[in-house]
Amino acid sequence: MSGYTLEDMEAAMCMWEYVQYRMGRDDDYVWGPRQEHKGIADLRATIMAMAPQLEKGYQAARALEYDDCFDMEFVPTFMEVIELNSPEQGLTITDERAIQIGESIARAYK
Repeated sequence: MSGYTLEDMEAAMCMWEYVQYRMGRDDDYVWGPRQEHKGIADLRATIMAMAPQLEKGYQAARALEYDDCFDMEFVPTFMEVIELNSPEQGLTITDERAIQIGESIARAYK
């Protein structure tokens, strides 16, 4: 896992917790079919790969004075935006889009 920061790893763990929580509550949850078709290892790798973008989005939100809870507020909101766009983006996200999402979360928070 070289190249990942401690913040990236924390972001990945928070995303993993959120995805597992949602999958346990919602049979039609968007990440479920991915895990079913590609396996849990692929799902973990996908989430780990998205962690730097989540962190970039969070830092963009913090730059706009967002200070709500990261794991219980920011991560779920960020993930919901990605999930709503999943048919077009395939559950992946660019750095630019991550920053836009973070800024939009911060603006909604104010």
